[in-house]
Amino acid sequence: MTTETALSLPPVHEASDAPSHETVTPPPLLDDKFKPDLEIDEPTLKERLWQAGFLVLALAVFGAAAIFAVGDAGRTAAAVLGFAACLFFLAGMTDTGLSKRLKLNRAFLLARARNAEARQLSFLRLSEAAGDLCIQRDDKGTILWANQKFAELFGLSHCDALKGCTLRELGFGGSLETDDRSEITLLTNGEYRWFAFTDQKDEKTGIHQSIARDITAHRKAEQALIDAREKADAANRAKGRFLATVSHEIRTPMNGISGMSKLLADTTLTDEQRTYVNAIDGSADALMVLIEDLLDFSKIEAGKLTIDEAPTDLRELTESVAELLASRHADKGIVINARTARNVPKTVPADAGKLRQVLLNLVGNAVKFTEKGGVTIDVAIAPTDDGRGRLTVAVQDTGPGLKPADQAKIFGEFEQADNSETRRHGGAGLGLAISKRIIAAMGGTITLKSKLGKGSTFTIEIPVDSAPVDAAPQRFEGHCVVLLTDPVEGDILRRMLEDEGASVVCVGSRDDAAAQLEATGGLLLMAAARQTEDDAGDRLSAWLSTDKTGAITLIDAIDRGRLSTLREAGFDHYLARPVRGQTLLRIARTALDERSEAKAPAPAPVAAKKGGTPKLVPNGQSGRRVLVAEDNPVNALLVRSALAKGGHLAEIVGTGRGAVEAIRSGEQFDLVLLDLHMPEMGGMEALDLIRQSEEANGQPAMPIHVLTADTQEETVSIAMQRGANGVVHKPINPVDLVALVERATA
Repeated sequence: MTTETALSLPPVHEASDAPSHETVTPPPLLDDKFKPDLEIDEPTLKERLWQAGFLVLALAVFGAAAIFAVGDAGRTAAAVLGFAACLFFLAGMTDTGLSKRLKLNRAFLLARARNAEARQLSFLRLSEAAGDLCIQRDDKGTILWANQKFAELFGLSHCDALKGCTLRELGFGGSLETDDRSEITLLTNGEYRWFAFTDQKDEKTGIHQSIARDITAHRKAEQALIDAREKADAANRAKGRFLATVSHEIRTPMNGISGMSKLLADTTLTDEQRTYVNAIDGSADALMVLIEDLLDFSKIEAGKLTIDEAPTDLRELTESVAELLASRHADKGIVINARTARNVPKTVPADAGKLRQVLLNLVGNAVKFTEKGGVTIDVAIAPTDDGRGRLTVAVQDTGPGLKPADQAKIFGEFEQADNSETRRHGGAGLGLAISKRIIAAMGGTITLKSKLGKGSTFTIEIPVDSAPVDAAPQRFEGHCVVLLTDPVEGDILRRMLEDEGASVVCVGSRDDAAAQLEATGGLLLMAAARQTEDDAGDRLSAWLSTDKTGAITLIDAIDRGRLSTLREAGFDHYLARPVRGQTLLRIARTALDERSEAKAPAPAPVAAKKGGTPKLVPNGQSGRRVLVAEDNPVNALLVRSALAKGGHLAEIVGTGRGAVEAIRSGEQFDLVLLDLHMPEMGGMEALDLIRQSEEANGQPAMPIHVLTADTQEETVSIAMQRGANGVVHKPINPVDLVALVERATA
């Protein structure tokens, strides 16, 4: 192989007697750097006469050959003369343009060869500089040639010692005979080195041309990334286990603090003692909200946020949220109501758990900052161009509102409108950040409109695979309803009734209500607070005493003791706040139908049963028998006391095995409550054994609810998949527990 660096050829000139008149340039076969400087001159007159003479002589010889081409001797002579004629012709062409062109073509071929050689030399030098290994092998894999880098790999100054060996004999491993890209390895100095191996085979010669690039550093970096990712995954798993453990360990004592404070508040206490108990209960609730926000934020940061869509009853979901928060904040004197438009389907595909969490954050936040008025949840749906629907949930409050600067940062992590040390309301500032991420994962948006001093409205918009439905016929068309209540509550009730075709009049005083009733003879809906002893004998009381109209009163939990007085005043029906839409329509329809009939005892309202403050039946009445598997003595005492106050009997066992044995012994229970974490046998295993026993014996499935301080969705999902009827999260509200027992065993 040559090592020349100057590869261009010197110019070649032919001598001539006359100057050149025309130049014939060769085709551009090569780069300009390697193009030979050759020119072809036109033949001179002397050259042309010389050529013509030889051509004439050649023709004469051919003619003579044709004359003598008679007989064997003649044909021989003709052949000799023809050969001579060819020689004369070639002689005539000697040193002419044809000869020059042949020389030029030879020069071009030589230049091309040198060009190829130079390119190969440049490539080899480049590969040497890049550290690539260049190898030539025959069809049997034997090394024919290798570059200097390949020799240096084995500590040699040249590759002669490696010729005749195969790559495998030298210690290379991997796919060596493929025409595709692959990776090969070589063990040197006790550690592996990786090479990206590219092989091409010449099908005519069978020679393999191979290039191998050292990618050891890349592979080590890649392996380091894999190891780091595995460590991160392991750390995330450990973090998840830690969160679950911490959640359980914190919630278990918090359940005792919160639950016992609620039981204590239901006993005879002095005013001072009740203040202390309420402070304990409020502090426990605030701590639980903080813990839940931190755990939720940690799960989102770990990338464990998943959306599981299932048919969801939005009316039930929003009304249950309103009931839950209304019972928690009844002392604030604000109203919380939810309304769902008539064209919203009965069920909509959505993640009920995540949507409930967002609503609890938004409504809870609104309640925290609202001192008077109320909070409303309004659900609507609109069609989209693709035949689906766009769900809208608006949470509106009458709170202080937000400044424009605060609105821009309110959805940030650990951000609050008031971050000063003198702020009135606590919290970690995570609720809205978590809510925004959840809604974004659902493919929706959450926006805020607020005006300082006028309240705020948070609007959630989510695409759903359900279109609006055709509304049923209106049930109150042609009827008039007079509303005498708080403006915020009156507005949401008005829209509920107007959806059903009623003509609603909102009034601000008892006299105005009486005037409207006298004029329309309609139905009266009035807040219990608007009926006092001082109002007896006024115009509205006189109208109610004539029993010419139906009347419904709206009561809070503290108004239940006044029901007999309210009935005497003319209110045969009542609605417990927060008012459920279907309950309102049912009671209103009943009142209208019975307005001219004799008074009858008011039926037990559905809202009282499903709400956050069900009435506890006194001890001694027929109650339910509940099996409770709980190893924590404080929580066991809490459950036993709460059920006893509700008139139910609780059988306590300390392990899951005890619950299984109690059921297998043939004892009958109306409901089973299983704690997940217990010694000897946990709640999940006990649940499996109970369901297996029921199936083996052909017994009906007993209602089983799981008690747990673990709020992770995976835990809830696993419990439901393994046969649980529901999950009760700690801390347990005694009133909610009694409501659960009555609802589950109804």
